[in-house]
Order: sequence, then structure tokens, then C-alpha cells
Amino acid sequence: LLEASQRFSTSCQTYVLKCDDILRQSLNPFIYFLKDLFQQNETENRVQNKTIFVDRMKLLIEDLQNSASSEDYEILQLELERATSIIGSILGYYWEDSVYSKLAAASRFSNTVLALRTLVKALSRIKPTIFIIEDLHWMDNDSRRVIETLTRNVKNYPFVILISSRYFDDGSKPSEPVDGAVDTISLDLTGIDREAAWRVIVDRLGAEPGKKLANFILKSSSGNPFYIEQFCLYMKESGLISDKSGRYHLSSGKYDIPSG
Repeated sequence: LLEASQRFSTSCQTYVLKCDDILRQSLNPFIYFLKDLFQQNETENRVQNKTIFVDRMKLLIEDLQNSASSEDYEILQLELERATSIIGSILGYYWEDSVYSKLAAASRFSNTVLALRTLVKALSRIKPTIFIIEDLHWMDNDSRRVIETLTRNVKNYPFVILISSRYFDDGSKPSEPVDGAVDTISLDLTGIDREAAWRVIVDRLGAEPGKKLANFILKSSSGNPFYIEQFCLYMKESGLISDKSGRYHLSSGKYDIPSG
């Protein structure tokens, strides 16, 4: 999805929200997005990153003001200025006597949702925006609530959301976290057939697989060519397969294949 969106890089801006099967903390995909947007650097200390956040927010507001498409600039500017400390709190920043510091604990999440909605609206006013959500099946519930809210009544804001997802282990499909009034298009990518999968396995292993190994990879990957490649690479590097008489076979023992 990211590669496809880059074809529109001159006319659009693109941001990625990655869901994580390990870091399933509240708003994790938005934390990933905000770190990118506000150029947060793990090599910098907390004070430096906080300063960078503030500077980047000021530039964003200036970009909004200079945007020819910002007919509602004044309203968005005020909303974004108010939202700054709330958005900063998602990254762990705190300011004395700020808007966020004065919020009652019970209302902080709802205000965080609205602050992220304001940010998305502002970004789309500056330049048409593509948001890519990766691995929806791992998205936390709080992030789903944010997506639903920020897609409500935004017909005049030029942004789209592209979502990639796998089916759950029970075969069910993750529900789309957007507002019910939003028009959506769903594309179901089915697995490749056994003959095509065989060619991918041979290409990635460098030799033909034994029948048991081939069946194991096909079952584990559901015929998805990307996962077939990943399984082949992982099993080869992890010593889970061995070369016998010019063919690869499963080694004896248990096979702990990572999910996702």
C-alpha cells in the first residue's frame, strides 16, 4: 500500500499507522504516526524531542495558514492550538497549566479523540492526505474508536484511509472501524494456487521441498505469496528444515512459527 501511495507523492502526503501484535497498547498506531509526523528521534533525549514536537506543531499551523485550501483556517488554527498539549500527551509530554493538565481524568480520552480528529482535518487542508493502516487485525479498541470518530462528517476534507488486514485465526474478517455513513471498498486477496505456490517455495528455498514441508508451508501461509516467502526465509534461517538428497525436509521436533 505504501509503495502504491508513493506514486501520488507530488500531489498527496502519506502517513502510516502500524498496528503491532506485541505492543498492543492504547493508541499504538497513532503513537507510531505521531512520532513520524513530529520527527521524534530515539537518539535524542526526551527534552530535545519535546522541543522538536513543539517546533513541528508551530510549522504545521503555519503550513495550515499558508494553504490555499484552508477556508476554515481560523477555526482549525484555534482547535489545533488547543489540541497541542493533548496530542503531546499521547507521546508522553506534559506542560503545567496546559489544556490537557486542566482536563478531568474522565474526559481526557474523549478530548484526545477530538484532538486527533482536528489534526487529521488540518493535515488534509494543508495537502490531500493518505493514511495507511497496517494490520488492522491487531488494532486496539481505543484506536478503533478514534478512527470511527475522525471519519464522521468529514466529507469536505480530502483524505482517504487505506487498510490492510488478515483474517482472524477463526476465519472471521475484522470489521472496518470507520463511521457507518462512510463509503468503503473492500478487496479480498485470495491465496495463489498450489502450482504457483510451489514455484515460490522452490525459488525462495533454492531447491524443491518434500511433500510434508510443502503442505506445512501452504497450510501455515493460507496460500499468501508474501507469507510463503516469509515462512521459507524464517524456516531456513532458523534451522527448521534440512537438505536431504537435494530436497528440503522438515527437521524433527516442534515448529514455533510466529503469528502474523
